[in-house]
Amino acid sequence: RNLFIMEGMWTRFFPAVQKARNIALGAEGEDDSLGDIAKVYSDFNFFAPDHEEYPTSFVYNRKLGGGAGLLVAPYPLAAATMFFRSEPDSAKVGKLSSCFI
Repeated sequence: RNLFIMEGMWTRFFPAVQKARNIALGAEGEDDSLGDIAKVYSDFNFFAPDHEEYPTSFVYNRKLGGGAGLLVAPYPLAAATMFFRSEPDSAKVGKLSSCFI
């Protein structure tokens, strides 16, 4: 069927992100990488009260289909996996603040 499907992780195409990936992994066809990446720490933050009313918005309420896992978890995972040559063996989530759970 010759289909192309992609999630909208537009940051992957920023020139600065591509340059950082080339520095970390080496430019294609060259052997000048930093070496094997052992760990990546990544986070993502946003100021939801700018746009969403607490506590009625789904942004704050998992029972309404929202919450941090749905809204922001994909971004640090996508950012982190850009710096591995293959899929990582595992991914772990740090402690979430109890005021938003």
